[in-house]
Amino acid sequence: MILEDFMPRRPRDPGVPSSPTEYYGTELRAYRENAGMSRPQLAKRIGYSPQWIGQIEAGKYAPSEEFARDCDGFFKTNGTFLRIWE
Repeated sequence: MILEDFMPRRPRDPGVPSSPTEYYGTELRAYRENAGMSRPQLAKRIGYSPQWIGQIEAGKYAPSEEFARDCDGFFKTNGTFLRIWE
C-alpha cells in the first residue's frame, strides 16, 4: 500500500471566482458543505436534480430567480442568494 492511500483528501479549492455565476456557485457549495450535505441530499430537499446543483456550483450555468429564492428558504439566509443572483 502507498502512504497516499491513507492520507485524507484535501477539500477542492475553487480558487477566485472569475464571474458572478462562479461566485454564486462557490457560495452555494460553501453553504451546502457547511450544512454537511451532499449534492443529492440538497437536491432532494429543494426539488432540483443533483446534476443541476453541480452545474450551478461549477459556475457552468446561472441559477434562476426561483432557484435563488429556494436556496434562501432552505438555508434561511434572508435574501442572500437572491441578492447574489441579482
